[in-house]
Amino acid sequence: MLMKAEFDSKLSLLESNLLSLIKGGHSVLGSIGLQNFFNLILAIGNFMNTGSYAGNASGFAVSFLNDLKDIKAKHPRVTLLHHLVRTFGQDNSKALIQELELVSEANRHCLMELRNAVDVLSERLDNIQERVLKSDEDIREQMSNFLKNASQKRDKSKEILQEVDQLTIRLAEYLCEDMETFTLKTLFSTLDNLRRSVIQCQEDNEKWAKQNVAENMSGDEVDAPIKETCVIDMLLDYIATGFQTSKKRHLQADGDLPPGRL
Repeated sequence: MLMKAEFDSKLSLLESNLLSLIKGGHSVLGSIGLQNFFNLILAIGNFMNTGSYAGNASGFAVSFLNDLKDIKAKHPRVTLLHHLVRTFGQDNSKALIQELELVSEANRHCLMELRNAVDVLSERLDNIQERVLKSDEDIREQMSNFLKNASQKRDKSKEILQEVDQLTIRLAEYLCEDMETFTLKTLFSTLDNLRRSVIQCQEDNEKWAKQNVAENMSGDEVDAPIKETCVIDMLLDYIATGFQTSKKRHLQADGDLPPGRL
């Protein structure tokens, strides 16, 4: 029977994907690098927003991470995220990238789709059980072990789904997100994008640093966006002129760092 042949492989794949979500969620909760990077974002954000209603914030929405690469500095190629990565340091940035690897893997999967797939298999299994009960005794004997094992695996998958749901609640509370709108997919997608952006910023910063060295050695002017200057000094300069986003808005004006808890 086709159901008997496919059930184990399909359910095993679903369980593996669900466990990937769990690993990704726990990696967020246990990431020291992410905590430190959030603290750096908060510190610089509060510094930039000093004197405004958005200043002295105790946290920010996870969605704000998507804006970091849109907040432009004086040079069109440089963003606030470039300065954050540079300030965070090469070793810390590499550690953060590594800590978020499981998040990137988890981002390949969608909880809603996995839940629907488990429900479909469960419904098909129930239908098979009903049909077998109405069949001849020899068929019931042939299907007995399969149905028993399949039911146990189905129940295990549902237990894993419950664990994912509990983890989702825990993550929402940890990040002070709205429980009604918070989803694992949004979190993993945001952090996966952050990870990719940090990698790109690291590459850019390393390239520009080499350009600075070449300029110092040759004495020629090189178009390196980030010079060897104290980041805080640069921030003070940028605060005076205003960080501009692609939407032509100011970080301070929009209050992108609302009160909350990391």
